[in-house]
Amino acid sequence: MHTGGRSTVSSYRGYVDKHVRPFIGQVKVGALDAEMLDSLYAELRRCRDHCTGRKQLQHRCAGSHQCDERCRKHECRPLANATIRKIHFVLSGAYRRAVRWRWVSTSPITQAEPPSAPPPDPQPPSAQEATQLLGEAWLDPDWGALVWLTMTTGARRGELCALRWKYVDLSTGLLTLRRAIAQDGVEVEEKDTKTHQRRHVTLDPETVAVLAEHHARCAKRATALGAVLDNTATHSG
Repeated sequence: MHTGGRSTVSSYRGYVDKHVRPFIGQVKVGALDAEMLDSLYAELRRCRDHCTGRKQLQHRCAGSHQCDERCRKHECRPLANATIRKIHFVLSGAYRRAVRWRWVSTSPITQAEPPSAPPPDPQPPSAQEATQLLGEAWLDPDWGALVWLTMTTGARRGELCALRWKYVDLSTGLLTLRRAIAQDGVEVEEKDTKTHQRRHVTLDPETVAVLAEHHARCAKRATALGAVLDNTATHSG
């Protein structure tokens, strides 16, 4: 049974199809051991494209074509440690079920050694850079309101895309983050937040004023179209 949003499940399936099946897809569930897993992780750290080591070109497109400067010599790039850990997580979940269903007595996943989790490395803009960004964003009041809200709340972009006016209480200065928007190719879905928990954010007076002005603009546009802005509308109007 797959859990998580559509985009998450799609990503995990992609990892399995590209990085797991070609190497251990034919191994019987009871024959897989920690050594095989460590070899898999070593291969993923060597080259994400799983090249043979021979000199080869990376062509700009499939099929017959005339090579030019866009067809470059292949350079091995390791798969990111965070992605390898996701693959490890997928395999771990599969073997938990295998143990529960008594296909195997123990899981080899606990003995394998995936890469360590990468340390957090946030790189927020400096105060000067943030001021410059906002100065340019406010040339369009709607865009300025979005950038301001992003900076003052720290909300994820998917959470902001799913924000509705009913989750914004301007009288108490409280914003509630309940849902998020995710995209998988052309498919868009509304889902739980990344942590599957709602969060309450207290808004400062300046942010309340920004949102009040934005709400007034959205209501004016709705009126011009012969409609009424209700609280189920998005913050973009």
